[in-house]
Amino acid sequence: MTVYQKKVTTALLLVAASVISVLLLAYGSGHERIEKSDLVRLDSLIYQELGQYSIKKRQIKAKNIQIGEFSRIHYDVRIPRGISKTQIQTDLHYAFYEQGISLPAKIIFPEKDLLIHFYAAETIIRSIELKTDTSLKLVTFPASMLFVADHSISVDLVEQVRDLGEFSPLVYRSLDPSTVQSWYKKHNGIVKPVYVWMNEAADNESIKNPIWLKDHLPQFASISSQITLVVDDHSISKEKQVQNMFTNFDVSILKFDNVILFDAEKGVFEYERKLAEFKRKAEQLAQPILLVELNQKTMNILQKRSLELKKYGVRFVSPLISN
Repeated sequence: MTVYQKKVTTALLLVAASVISVLLLAYGSGHERIEKSDLVRLDSLIYQELGQYSIKKRQIKAKNIQIGEFSRIHYDVRIPRGISKTQIQTDLHYAFYEQGISLPAKIIFPEKDLLIHFYAAETIIRSIELKTDTSLKLVTFPASMLFVADHSISVDLVEQVRDLGEFSPLVYRSLDPSTVQSWYKKHNGIVKPVYVWMNEAADNESIKNPIWLKDHLPQFASISSQITLVVDDHSISKEKQVQNMFTNFDVSILKFDNVILFDAEKGVFEYERKLAEFKRKAEQLAQPILLVELNQKTMNILQKRSLELKKYGVRFVSPLISN
């Protein structure tokens, strides 16, 4: 083969390679077809994620934007002052990351609205504009979360309760003052406040007995002035002698009308049902109490879900107690 022929052959191969590259770019993965069912699921997830911030459907206005043969939905979302737009974008980013959807965003001045594009297959397939609406009031729902221990627990677990950073009292549930004293000595100074719930799952009768109370109340009260003694209003006696003892030893009555028992060890279905009930009662302004059985599995769940509850508007406060 002559030098000229070699040059011609090389040129033809380069042309062929260029054509193949163009075809790959034109028909490769960057232009994968987006199915209608995928968009339906995407829209459903958008509403779900916004709902995590207690954003109602009436605050969301959807409109179609036509670009050539392609149309996409643009969401105008009105939110009250106090909800973080960047936090919403962050949550949306993580929700859609595994689906290969990126969410570039820009701030629109002077309103400081946030425009978020949903970018996939080299196309903007959806967009959200988060707008502050001063006519909307940021609604919060007061509720309580108590961590209950009726057995010896590790210091690490108590530190995890503290590290949640919420108002989440530690509750010792026992009828034995010496046991409570041992627990308190082990955990003193890690978390506040600390309650002693004079109750056991299988015994609601002791605190109705004046003789038992006369013997045990002074022992409980002597453990520490930092401890709050409580009984639940479903277990107390209305006998005057018992009521006087409670008054003399400053025992508080814990309102149990809207208590939700929470234990992740009972399974996913059960604890999801309990969390949904807690949110529903909080939204009804019933100030529910999430009574949490303190174990590692439950802590793992609440470390992930407490932020979700806060985003929804739940504000953790002191439980309803009375003297």
